[in-house]
Amino acid sequence: MADGAYFGAHATVLDEAGRITVPRRFRDIMDSLDHITWFITPGLNNNLYLYARDQWGQVVERNQAAYESMDQSTHQFFSFGYGFTHETKVDRQGRMVIPPALRELLGLERDVVLVGVQNRLEVWSKDAWDAFCRQMWPQYGKKATELGAAASGGAAQPAV
Repeated sequence: MADGAYFGAHATVLDEAGRITVPRRFRDIMDSLDHITWFITPGLNNNLYLYARDQWGQVVERNQAAYESMDQSTHQFFSFGYGFTHETKVDRQGRMVIPPALRELLGLERDVVLVGVQNRLEVWSKDAWDAFCRQMWPQYGKKATELGAAASGGAAQPAV
């Protein structure tokens, strides 16, 4: 899994055409895993999630049971999320388009951060990423300990 896992935060710039440059390390992983087509959708932290085609299919499949509920707020959630989902690819120069509707939704203007999170990528405005990091840092050790304890059957070991 580690060879095919996306990780790290990489600062990049949104160009006039709404494209960001994907770092070479991420492009190498994309090539090795045949991650050509990506689905970009609203994330859960004022960011965007990017899933490769096969992963996107798994997300849709997992969401199906929840979508079949008759709960109005669940349907609204899916209408919003799928309504803002777009398909994108990395071009030959290593750039990926962030569609205008998603740039506007997040208020992306120039400085962005592309973050690898295991099997997906995330796009953040630089300001939002910096604020998120400041917020998470004080909580990180506690959460790592909790996750380590859960993963090891009770012995407190950091998960990361």
